[in-house]
Amino acid sequence: LWSLKGRFVYFTGILLAAGVVFQALFLSSSLTRNTRNEALDKLSHLEALLSAEISEAERLLLSQAIALSGLHEVQVGLQSGDREAMASFILPYTESIRQSIGDFSIHFGLFTRDGASFLWTGNVNKRQADDETSAFVRQAREIMGTVSGFSAGQNGIELRAVSPVPGQGGPLGIVEASMALDKIIRDIVRPQGASAVLLLPSQGLDDVSRELHW
Repeated sequence: LWSLKGRFVYFTGILLAAGVVFQALFLSSSLTRNTRNEALDKLSHLEALLSAEISEAERLLLSQAIALSGLHEVQVGLQSGDREAMASFILPYTESIRQSIGDFSIHFGLFTRDGASFLWTGNVNKRQADDETSAFVRQAREIMGTVSGFSAGQNGIELRAVSPVPGQGGPLGIVEASMALDKIIRDIVRPQGASAVLLLPSQGLDDVSRELHW
């Protein structure tokens, strides 16, 4: 039989061991909780930054598309079908816009009232194929209004804004303004030690282009 002293030492040892295990579990739980909360705080911060930057870029593109669609040169060019005259106007215009906003990834596309590619500033000598025409152009034709969103393009994932070109008897065509997404978010300062992968809706994007590592 154990002596009273032996029993006291034994049970004291058990209590100490249980205390150590409990403390370790508590510290581990606290560390996990703190790490999770810190990650959530960084994620919330990044979400706010991205949302503000993308919303601002979307407003900019919409204003540019609407402004371009209202220019007399664009309306006359679409009516006449003179691509050479349109190119001589749109290229200097695009360059001036790029200089003023400080982003050289912005492009403009012009489409006929039927939705066919008329001219694209990325390559004025080549019309965009039907499968390169964004769904937003088709949607703008259907609703006869402005449309914006993400889609895959020549510059990877792009933010696009589309506006009909007004004319007597109905729209003369469609204007599209686009900007590379990685250029939009490149200047956002991430929280220290944070990295992110931006996942976009799958509509109009393939599985690879939906992910933007940032």
